[in-house]
Amino acid sequence: MGVYSASDAKKYEFQAADTFRMEKSGDRKQVVFLYAGEDTLDRYRCHRIQNAKFYTYVVDCNQNETGACPACADNVPTSNRMFVKMLDLTDNKVVIWDRAASFAKQLDNNGFMHYFTPLYKQKYEITKNGEKINTTYSFQSIGDSGISEEEYKAYLAKADQIIADYVRSADSYEEVKKRVEASKVGAVEPTPTASAWGAPPQTQGGWGTPAPQPNNGGWGAQPSAPAQPSAPAPAPVQPSAPQTGWGQPAPQAQPANNAPWGNAPQGAWTQNPQG
Repeated sequence: MGVYSASDAKKYEFQAADTFRMEKSGDRKQVVFLYAGEDTLDRYRCHRIQNAKFYTYVVDCNQNETGACPACADNVPTSNRMFVKMLDLTDNKVVIWDRAASFAKQLDNNGFMHYFTPLYKQKYEITKNGEKINTTYSFQSIGDSGISEEEYKAYLAKADQIIADYVRSADSYEEVKKRVEASKVGAVEPTPTASAWGAPPQTQGGWGTPAPQPNNGGWGAQPSAPAQPSAPAPAPVQPSAPQTGWGQPAPQAQPANNAPWGNAPQGAWTQNPQG
């Protein structure tokens, strides 16, 4: 039985890390960015690996340190990120915000720090605008945070620990890879598309599923009866007026137009059209 310790669980399992989230468009939150100057704006190179349930693992890329990053060896793309250190004033809780490394431009000396240094001295209100890929955020300074240097250092230590728990080490990549593959076993399969003729896709068996459709008739046709042996050809006769009436044979070389409902006309498809 494979057993790993509680401390190892941080490498492998979902971490309920204290990450900053805003649920819907129009939400507002007041925060303090836990930075002093531009030299404190750390960026990270890592690998972001998503499983079948849309949870993203963040794995450290140690290529610069050892030259043997296992995720790089598997050609997993690298991602330059900034784990923004923040104090969420909603509940006075230290959190991190997983953003692209370019977010640093909003905080550096050409951004918020142009007006406030150290930055942790200022409160900001963040507003979420839009949803999913159309999401943007707006920021408004709203006053002094009242945080002392000693408090800032204590908050900063908590933020650094959250990042250490949030980003898995490169050594954990193989285990993350196994968990991503395992998640695909129970993943929901995509819904089959309709056939080219507009018919709903057929499913396999089970309660409530449609009965299998025959594959030897045209539209609305019943299954054809087994072919009967052909009668001997009649002797040639003199041409006569066409016979009419139910049950009478149709004239030669004319399509039969009096077939009972449900029978396929001559020349009907003998196989269902395939998309």
